[in-house]
Amino acid sequence: MKRRQQLVHVDASSITEAKQRALLEEHLSLEVKRRQDAVYVEKSRTAEAKQRALLEEHLRLEEICRQQVAIAVLAGLQPEPPRIEKELAERYANMSLADRAFGILKDLGMIEETPIPSGHDYDHSKDDEFCS
Repeated sequence: MKRRQQLVHVDASSITEAKQRALLEEHLSLEVKRRQDAVYVEKSRTAEAKQRALLEEHLRLEEICRQQVAIAVLAGLQPEPPRIEKELAERYANMSLADRAFGILKDLGMIEETPIPSGHDYDHSKDDEFCS
């Protein structure tokens, strides 16, 4: 009978150890998952901060563009003296719609013509900056 009690006691302690081991393994796996989640959250926060910074920069640049357009529009709305109005009307009268639009935008300073490399006023000193 004593032997049977020993076996029962050993079996009970083995079961307890197995339960403890299973609980410990479960605890460790939960801890690993918690740490992985913490790393994921931190990476997400970093990515979100980068996206927020890019969006803020985009909005800032967009506001600057809006202001520049408003200034250009206001500058174009200023009434010109009748002599200049007549000169502009004559100059734009014989142009196609596309040429007229380009000419108006150029006159307002909203666009610039790209210099022609073979032209006499082309600056060759910075050619290597574009070709490197």
